[in-house]
Amino acid sequence: MPKPRADLKPNTLDYENLPLVTPNGFREYDARWLFGTELNLPGVQALGLGLGTLFHELGIAPRVSATFLRHADARRPPGQREHAPRSRAS
Repeated sequence: MPKPRADLKPNTLDYENLPLVTPNGFREYDARWLFGTELNLPGVQALGLGLGTLFHELGIAPRVSATFLRHADARRPPGQREHAPRSRAS
């Protein structure tokens, strides 16, 4: 897996084949990106591989909790979202 990049442009061959992960997605308390502009499918795969490797090296059980939000609702305060977020733990 190539090292993720932050400078890939949509609708290019590199965007479809190389991982796009912008550094602004990492926060003190969580990580979040807008899929398509800040993170692409190879970027999701790179993050998963990196987390899995880190968990394995630290001896942590690979259990991840994720919240899925509709794109249009993701930036709204929770009380103003059209659909409630769905939580799913693996």
